[in-house]
Amino acid sequence: MSSAPEPTPSESAKTTVNAKTKRKKVLAWIGGALVTPVIVGLGIAYMADAFGPSSTPASAEGPGAGTGPPLTAVVSYGNEASSSPCGYWGLDWVFAGGPSQLPTVSGMKTRDSLINFAAAHHAVPTYGSNITLTIQAHAAHSVVLTGMQVIVVQRRPAVEGVYMVSGGCGGITPRWFLIDSLDADQPQVTAQDGQNQGQTIPAISFPFTVSESDPEVFMVSPNASSHEVDWKLELDWIADGKPGKTVIDDSGKPFQFTASSAAKPYEYSGDKGWTPVATQGNG
Repeated sequence: MSSAPEPTPSESAKTTVNAKTKRKKVLAWIGGALVTPVIVGLGIAYMADAFGPSSTPASAEGPGAGTGPPLTAVVSYGNEASSSPCGYWGLDWVFAGGPSQLPTVSGMKTRDSLINFAAAHHAVPTYGSNITLTIQAHAAHSVVLTGMQVIVVQRRPAVEGVYMVSGGCGGITPRWFLIDSLDADQPQVTAQDGQNQGQTIPAISFPFTVSESDPEVFMVSPNASSHEVDWKLELDWIADGKPGKTVIDDSGKPFQFTASSAAKPYEYSGDKGWTPVATQGNG
């Protein structure tokens, strides 16, 4: 990815956080794991995990040697299973084609194993899939996060096929934001009440202040009713009195999401295989 020109003090800095689609263990601070910024040459790199079939952080250089936003953005696909009493991962997919085209599901005991299965069969995230986004400031900086927007890149008809219903029972929800509709001309990102073992956590919206020792963890839930959508997130921030924007995407490519409206809901069990279910999730 080419570097953007270095901003002058009067300009807003705008950088892009990318994530490569390798399939290895997550090395990021999400729900208790470690976030680690990486230095690439003279440019600061940012650890990120793709919102898609991936689970390895990758880096993207900021604009100009030795410059860039004073924060690290880390994205993990789904939830941490440890945050839910029933191990719900926040991973729901649509697979193109019928259930007879999908193989037996085996060894589906970890988040990474489900992500790898979905990647192998070109599944697209759908309603029920979440992004966990962790923002941490670099040393000696205090950064005020002032907002988050959605950039819609392209829309297509929703994917037809099998909607893999995973269910779940909830659990601890951090700062939770809902993208109301990726079908809309300008989707809105709104704060939602969270949950902690049945206790409601009141919604808190921007601004937030982050530092090296005090990061923020956001859960972002996309939604759509009738389209497959390519999209990105844009995070607004202020540091040292200067505003900036960080665009979060997938290795320079947009994230993907599809409504489940054109797919038939199925669930998988070891003894019955793929079986249809009576109800379908939103979107």
